[in-house]
Formats: sequence, C-alpha cells, structure tokens
Amino acid sequence: EGNIWMSCWGYGVVKYSGSVFVHFTAKDGLLSNFSGSIVQLENNDLLISSGFEISRMKEDGSIFPFEAKINSKIYALHYSKKRILWIATEDGLIAYSNGKQKRFTQKDDFGAFPATTIVEDSKGNIWCSSLFGKLSCYDGTKFINYSEKDGLKPDYIYSIYTDSKDNVWISTWAAGLCKFDARLPDGQGNKFTYFTKNDGLASNNVMTMLEDEKGWLWIGTYGGGMSVYKDSKFNTISTKNGLNDDAVVALVFDKSNDLWIATTKGLNR
Repeated sequence: EGNIWMSCWGYGVVKYSGSVFVHFTAKDGLLSNFSGSIVQLENNDLLISSGFEISRMKEDGSIFPFEAKINSKIYALHYSKKRILWIATEDGLIAYSNGKQKRFTQKDDFGAFPATTIVEDSKGNIWCSSLFGKLSCYDGTKFINYSEKDGLKPDYIYSIYTDSKDNVWISTWAAGLCKFDARLPDGQGNKFTYFTKNDGLASNNVMTMLEDEKGWLWIGTYGGGMSVYKDSKFNTISTKNGLNDDAVVALVFDKSNDLWIATTKGLNR
C-alpha cells in the first residue's frame, strides 16, 4: 500500500500513510514499546521485534504475539525470497519456516557471531555481520566467513547493505564505509575497500546505506549528515543544506520515489 513504517525506540511503531501518522504502542498490543526490526510477510502481516519477542500485526491493525519463541535477544529480522524468516540473535542465527526453527551457531561454522544485521543479495544468499568486524555469507548449504585476516577491519559494524550489483557495503563506526565485491566464488580474489573522510565521505561514523534507481548510493552518517556516492565521488548533504540534524540513522524511498531521512531530531523528506 506504500505506507512507511518507523520503529521508535521506547515509543512503539508509527505508520505514515501519506497524509497522517498513526502510532501503535503496548497499549495496542505490542509486546514492548522498545521496537526494533520491522518486516512484511507475503500476506501483508508485519513482524516487529522487541527484546526477546516478536509481535505480529494484521492488516486491520490487530496485534498478537508471534508463534515462534526465540528465547534470545533479537537484533534483526529479514524475510527472504524463499519465505524464510531469518532472525539475528545474541545466541546465533535462526531460520524459521513452516513452524520450525533451525539455529546456527559457531558450531555450524557461523563466523558472524553474534549476528546483529541480516541482508539478502540477488542470488538469495544471506549475509550477516557481527558488531566487531565479522561477516558471513550463507549460500543455502554452507557459510563463507570473512574477518580481519581477509582485510575486514575489526571495527564496530553498524549495518550492511547489498546493492544492485551485489556489492556488499559495510557501515562502520570510526573506520568509514567499506565496499566488498562479493561476486567471485568463495571470495577468491575479492577485497575490502574502505572510504573515509579523506576520500570525501561526510563522516567516518556511518549508520545506513540505500541505493536509488540510478545506482547512486545514499549514505547516512552520525555527525556529518549524508553522503551521495555517484561516479566514484562523494557529495555531502548536511544541516547547511536544510537537514534538521547531521545524525542520519535511517533512509527509505516511498512509492513516489521521495527519499525519507530519519535523524535523531525527526524526519526529513
């Protein structure tokens, strides 16, 4: 329907329909007001993580506890092309489908432990990162793991993103933005390339990334505003250009292809 959903830590979730904001909290059935990831299922139900639990919201706005019991702190959710719910937790990675859970830990050669982010590339590979410089790719049968010995710096990883060319972009705290060309088999010959303020990036503290239909990469930073990466160059948009704050924490395009920019002081469009 083109609604924009926002997770508000301590204040539940908010839906923007294009004309009005609607607020949902624990009073409406959410298991907690400290919401995290939001994903949409094929039947348009929403799953909303909060702490150790997941709420399910129906199209009519009714909210129920999700049937799967996770029993571990949840960091991220992802609903894959194969209709598998992937759940990143402090105890490992969970694949949930048809009422069954499969858990992956270090015993299963899962390197990005504990997993805090999940994305999927065009081939259906599942990518996960951990807070402290670990990256894993699951191809459906095995994990391919990357760490400092492969060129990945051991800095705090805030998020990861796969673009239309299946490059994996890694946002870090203090080390800037990292690009990983992951198209070669088993990572042979691949390398991690880092971009920092010295290369024109708005800040070395990167929070989020999003690609537009032109292939430009929009990059939200903490303290520097936003960078746009196009034609191998960075351009900066900040409070000097009208942003309400230079701490950009989330980006999303709406159905009209307008860019929404979430900062620590509110929304920009």
